[in-house]
Amino acid sequence: MHNGILSLLSCLIFGWAGLVAAEPAWEAGVARVKLTPDHFMWMSGYGGRTVPADGKLTDIWAKALVMRDQTGQEAVLITA
Repeated sequence: MHNGILSLLSCLIFGWAGLVAAEPAWEAGVARVKLTPDHFMWMSGYGGRTVPADGKLTDIWAKALVMRDQTGQEAVLITA
């Protein structure tokens, strides 16, 4: 019984290694850039304010994902 399990595991491991070595179906790349200003600024649309912004909760990021299939077709997803 243990020989059967070992045979099955070795087939799965070596089969997986063959899949990993195969040409990838998709290529992908990612990037991000921080958009948050380094210093606090006056905020547009807040006419009643008498001082610039005095803090932040989180940074603002722009992120991109580029994907390419085997035929060279590309898709780009950008978020901000």
